Amino acid sequence: MAYRTQSRVAGSNFTTLAFNGQQLAWLEAVTDSGQTLMGTGGSYDVITPLGNYHAKEIVTSRILNPGTLQFTLRELWNQPAWQELALLAGTNDIAEIVTAVATSPTPIYAQMIIKSAGSTTWRGWTYNNLTITGVDQSEVIALASMTITRQLTAMYTHRTPLVTTGNTPLY
Repeated sequence: MAYRTQSRVAGSNFTTLAFNGQQLAWLEAVTDSGQTLMGTGGSYDVITPLGNYHAKEIVTSRILNPGTLQFTLRELWNQPAWQELALLAGTNDIAEIVTAVATSPTPIYAQMIIKSAGSTTWRGWTYNNLTITGVDQSEVIALASMTITRQLTAMYTHRTPLVTTGNTPLY
């Protein structure tokens, strides 16, 4: 009898990421910074009038800063790692990537898709209005390393929840 874990499992296609509707075949890791509240001195102000011994009020922001996604991709023999993405095919550096993103006819998005084994319910997030802000073009060649990873960094304006049922992937 197979044991079904209660914990979220990251590998074995239980958590995947699609970029502009395209699953990333060589994606090894993704880090989502999440979004924080916007504020000049932090995300809150403490209101303490002169002559008072304690604060009268704490005012919080209700505006979110953009979030950041950091993709770790495996480098392929015949092309830079990011060229796997249809939108970025043929780009050679961050300037060309920024141009490709800016000239995209539709907003760029990504979807984190989370499913559990044997379930037809999927959940996750859609990362909206992605802008690629960085790509790792450094070279570190070490004999102990068998493959090379590249970092691709993107920012998003907001993320929205994603819940669906059915056997068909969302990408």
